[in-house]
Amino acid sequence: MTLNIILFIIYLVLSFYGVFLLLDILFRWIPSLYEYKLPRIISEVASWYFGVFENRIVFGGLDLSRLVGIFIYQAIASLFIGGSFFGLF
Repeated sequence: MTLNIILFIIYLVLSFYGVFLLLDILFRWIPSLYEYKLPRIISEVASWYFGVFENRIVFGGLDLSRLVGIFIYQAIASLFIGGSFFGLF
């Protein structure tokens, strides 16, 4: 029972951080948003994770490292709740 609660709390924290990661990807499409403080804070928080993948998977001028990073993050987060990975497993 206690282990389930701990795993659920870890999953909630990872889910909240996942929202930051997705917001960072969305904010990158609109560079003018970085004039405001909130997108810069979210970018700083997300850069801790995305920095590992930065410029590793590039096809032409398209950088797919953040997409791969989100995929891996979702797979890891789904392990904590015992749920499915995007409904595939």
